[in-house]
Amino acid sequence: MTAAHVVSDPYDLRYQGELRKMEQSDIEWYVAQGAIYLVLQETDPDVLKDLTQEDLDDLTNEALSSGSVGGEKCQFGYLCNRWGFPRKHV
Repeated sequence: MTAAHVVSDPYDLRYQGELRKMEQSDIEWYVAQGAIYLVLQETDPDVLKDLTQEDLDDLTNEALSSGSVGGEKCQFGYLCNRWGFPRKHV
C-alpha cells in the first residue's frame, strides 16, 4: 500500500468521489486483492495483460464474498525506511 492509502481509500475516491480514512476491513480487502494478483501472476500471467483495475476489484469482491480468499491476520501500520531513520514498523 502507498502513503495515499493512509489518507484515503482509493477505491472510494475512484468510485464514490469521496475521501474516507481506511479501516481494518479496507486493509483486509487490499491484502486479499494483492494475494489474488500474486496468484494470477504465478499461475496465469497472460490473464493480467487484459485485466483492468475494475476487473481486479470485481474479482476481489467476488472472492471475498464466496470465501475463496481471506486473511487470518492483516495489520495496519507503516514502515519508515529512509536514510536517517531506523528501519521500523509502527
